[in-house]
Amino acid sequence: MTIEGYLCQKAICSWRGRDYETWFTSEIPISEGSWKFHGLPGLIIKLHDTQKHYEFDLLEFKETNEKININPLITKTFIDFGTFKLQTTDRITFLKTRYGERGDAIRAADQAKLGMTYVPSGWTYSYIELDY
Repeated sequence: MTIEGYLCQKAICSWRGRDYETWFTSEIPISEGSWKFHGLPGLIIKLHDTQKHYEFDLLEFKETNEKININPLITKTFIDFGTFKLQTTDRITFLKTRYGERGDAIRAADQAKLGMTYVPSGWTYSYIELDY
């Protein structure tokens, strides 16, 4: 299929309870895509689940010679958290704790220990992944 002037190939997969169809182009040799999808031999132009509940489309692509900071949140500040205990958990319990009702309270308590004030982002888990 040709999309926005790019010759594209189709790829399909099943991931976290949903079946997906994607169109990618090797004319743009960047192995990236929408949301959590990447790893194909070209840029993902279109992506949707087979039920069409979720659709992702490339809106614009520009070539540039400018340097781009792809993760501006990483800083050179390091905090010594002291001794901590590692805990093993499964993915579902982690997601419920991280994004559920307890998530904000846990993050607020962790940041209070460091003398920081927690400001809730308002972001919650999107439930696209059906195994949640």
